[in-house]
Amino acid sequence: MRILLASDHYPPFVGGAQRQTQLLAQELHARGHDVRVATVWHDHLPAASHDGPVPVVRLRQLRTLPVLRGPARRRDQPPFPDPATVAGLRRLLREFRPDVVHAAGWFAFSAAAALTGTDIPLVYSARDYGFACANATLLRHGTACDGPAPLKCLECAGDFYGRPRGWIAVGGVSGSAPLLRRRVTALHAVSSYVASIAERDLYGGVGGPPVG
Repeated sequence: MRILLASDHYPPFVGGAQRQTQLLAQELHARGHDVRVATVWHDHLPAASHDGPVPVVRLRQLRTLPVLRGPARRRDQPPFPDPATVAGLRRLLREFRPDVVHAAGWFAFSAAAALTGTDIPLVYSARDYGFACANATLLRHGTACDGPAPLKCLECAGDFYGRPRGWIAVGGVSGSAPLLRRRVTALHAVSSYVASIAERDLYGGVGGPPVG
């Protein structure tokens, strides 16, 4: 099977989500699958490389195009389908022709857009709450949030990121969630609690795709 893993970050950056994608890629390859990883483009890292036997492709965003990218720094995927990332993913889909795409983080919004018009299944890996929470933490004033709502999300994200960046994040997440909801074939969650929050905040409590 040809499997494309799409993730916000990947080693050499350190973190649980990065390591999870790396371990998944290596284990799938060890089991005989043809695996590629698509992740965020970064300054001073090659656009294409190999992590052992697994090819890794780093895709640009609009803000990392040569005329816009500014000083070198760690790059993050925006909370909406980025046109440059979507175009890069579509090229990769035509070249690699995956049987399934497994996406995590806000990269999943671009993956959902890139897969529009195809019959390639999209598995969404919920590793945090970024599918509905612009802060991805599901915390409001230090306690668990009871779900998204426009005014409180604008206040919370504005405090977390600063304004207007937080407001843009809220608009991106709320505007992109319907696309993700429509396009996801199956949901993988890191815990039963994360799965329950996805059912509540992404699917409105009316059920969703199969959860693994």
